Amino acid sequence: MNFDYKIYGFVLEMNIPNDDVLSACFDKFVGLMVQATSNEKDGVFIFRKMRVKEIQDMDVERECEYTSDSYVDITGEYSSFGKKKDCDTFFFYYKGYYYIEFCFDKDEVKVLYSDMFYKISELLMEFMKQYCCYKAVENARYPIHSSCILDKRTNEVSLLMGDSGNGKSSLAVLASLSGKYDLLSDEINYINSDKTVLSYLDGIKLCVEMTDQLEAYNINVNANVVNGESIVRWKATRERCEDVSVGHRLKSLYVLRRENSVCRINVCLLYGIKKLEVLYKNFLIANCINKRHKIRVIKMIHYLSDQIDVTEILYPTNMIKDVIKYIGMD
Repeated sequence: MNFDYKIYGFVLEMNIPNDDVLSACFDKFVGLMVQATSNEKDGVFIFRKMRVKEIQDMDVERECEYTSDSYVDITGEYSSFGKKKDCDTFFFYYKGYYYIEFCFDKDEVKVLYSDMFYKISELLMEFMKQYCCYKAVENARYPIHSSCILDKRTNEVSLLMGDSGNGKSSLAVLASLSGKYDLLSDEINYINSDKTVLSYLDGIKLCVEMTDQLEAYNINVNANVVNGESIVRWKATRERCEDVSVGHRLKSLYVLRRENSVCRINVCLLYGIKKLEVLYKNFLIANCINKRHKIRVIKMIHYLSDQIDVTEILYPTNMIKDVIKYIGMD
């Protein structure tokens, strides 16, 4: 079973055949990512069902240049990741479940899977992170975990970083509601070498505590709670540009820390090692599949550290609405 796809960074567009099972799986899978148009050439996913023993008996290490382990959250086990000898072909192998092989020259992905290959969306996610990151970095577009807001007055963007649950999505929503900013993205943004940012918005994920806090301010975000997270369908306040190479100039970076042991908002400009630590943590270096790409991302981190301010904002949950004044939203 084959189907076409277009891909750029974590942006994925698929043309799925008329198959109820695959469609149901990938409707969920694609929903966790972002659908958008792309200038990348069409590729193809090739799905082939095999017996469990055939996949278990595969000797992937024999023809590989190197291998490493990749943790699979859904099963709590490890899959193998590696590169084949003498070619630009990589693979993911999960004994008894699947073997995924992808060749960038051919722009195709071959997926061999067994009856034990359950919850296809979650298992494929780890592969897609690696594959999409390769596509982005190869084109000098560096993925960073952040929300993105656009200042309507200056046409510049600010990125809000921080671990999940620290309020970056909530503050991006508040910025959009203020009328002075457009909410461009919630999860992943791409920084170009010229300090412009590419952003794509689909759904927004908020922790339940943050959703309750927004509703306390009479802000109805129409969220559905799934596995302890509020999934908010939020329409982008500015339409995507058809040309994915067009971005907005980056003005500033903020890292958010939500801590209820403090009673007031603390704002601190970061320097030196602390500044670099924040950037290293939020750029997706771990998803780079080769040394050359990791070096590219590291160089970009140090370049941004010299060029852009990074401000840390520490605040208690009940003061989330007051945080916006410290990042120029009010």
